[in-house]
Amino acid sequence: MSTVRTPLYLALGRRSLLVHPQRQMERVPRLVPGTRAEIISGTGHGPQIDRAEEIDRRMLDFMNTVD
Repeated sequence: MSTVRTPLYLALGRRSLLVHPQRQMERVPRLVPGTRAEIISGTGHGPQIDRAEEIDRRMLDFMNTVD
C-alpha cells in the first residue's frame, strides 16, 4: 500500500541514459496513486532543463487538474 498521497507530475526524457522512461512511466503511477507520467521527446535525463517552457506548461496544466 502506498503512503504517498501528494499528486505527482513526472516528466521523463525519452533519451535518458539513467532511467528507462517507458518502464518508469508504467511503474511510478502504480506506486504513487495520482501520478501523471509523460515521456518528453527530444530530451535526455533533464527535460526540465532542455525543455523548460514546455515542462512548466505541462506542470501548470497538471496542477490545474488536482485539488
